[in-house]
Amino acid sequence: IGRSAADEIVQTAQYNYCNLILMGYKKEEDPLENSIIHQVLTHQPCDVAILKSDKGYAGSFKRILVPIGGKDINDSLKVRLIHSVYQSTGCEVTLMTIVAPGGNRKQADLTLQRGAKIYQIPNIQLVVEESEQIADAIIARAAEHDLLVLGMREDAWLQSFFFGTVAQQVAGQVECPTLLVKAHAVEKSGFRRILKI
Repeated sequence: IGRSAADEIVQTAQYNYCNLILMGYKKEEDPLENSIIHQVLTHQPCDVAILKSDKGYAGSFKRILVPIGGKDINDSLKVRLIHSVYQSTGCEVTLMTIVAPGGNRKQADLTLQRGAKIYQIPNIQLVVEESEQIADAIIARAAEHDLLVLGMREDAWLQSFFFGTVAQQVAGQVECPTLLVKAHAVEKSGFRRILKI
């Protein structure tokens, strides 16, 4: 019971030493206009994951797409969440990275190989996509998947939704459910923490 739902969520998470706050919003909503989401992200006491689905339910996740592009402060959180889904469903996971046409595919392959070692999921699929438009490439590939997992930058929610980060642009346009994740500031140690799953 409280005057502010966002304040109560943050305080309850702090009081109970929660590791994760899971929220949701519908496709037609702009999360920046959802003051509860905005306030929780501004004052997050732990990791936050936001599920976007334009259906009344998310359905079962059989194919998960995870775009990666090198080190990201959200890597540890993404790995933990995807492992949880994999262990309960045995889903197929695809790691995707994007290079400009004629770009360095060798470096892209190395990024994917490092990612595969970190995620430690059997039969993980690795995809290198050549495109000048990162958001468009992710949207096209996401059409073949049941869940898209994206990390949010530290300043993601201070920008316009459709003119902000790639993650925000993609989340507003893909048809499949999308999980936007934002690690708590103290979780920035990234890849080194992932190996402790």
